[in-house]
Amino acid sequence: MLMKNFHGPSLGQRGDIIDLQNAINRHIIKNEFPPQRQKLVNNLIDNLQQKDHSNFKLALSTMDGVFLFDPKEIIFCEGESNYTRFHFTAHSPLLVCKTIKEYEDLLQDHQFIRVHKSFLVNRAHIIKMDKDGTMQLTNKMDISVSRRKKSDILKSIKEG
Repeated sequence: MLMKNFHGPSLGQRGDIIDLQNAINRHIIKNEFPPQRQKLVNNLIDNLQQKDHSNFKLALSTMDGVFLFDPKEIIFCEGESNYTRFHFTAHSPLLVCKTIKEYEDLLQDHQFIRVHKSFLVNRAHIIKMDKDGTMQLTNKMDISVSRRKKSDILKSIKEG
């Protein structure tokens, strides 16, 4: 499966994406991907080709395989050293071997906000935030908000 050119990003990004496509194609030709890795590559290609964020799928690779999720299904992410635990609306939690920072960068365009060094929260799943800095989510979990981020988070919630 070779990647095809597409017309999505701006001209400045197109050269980088074409270079990435060519590198992936060379690797595909040299080495067959195992099924799990192929699923990740296909997800990357699909996400690069999306013109809007509504069709974005986040690929989470675990010991049990690769799972694809719409960011709306994710309630929050919890950082645990070099791992991230994902909590979902209709799926049991998954532990992934990547840092929360990596997912913060991936999910910043999908209504996620970093409320604490260990928590990345989907704004759509926030029910309330107490004056003491505790946030309640749709799954009834309470999460502590960083004191120094509290005012920025309140402002973000009001604007969002």
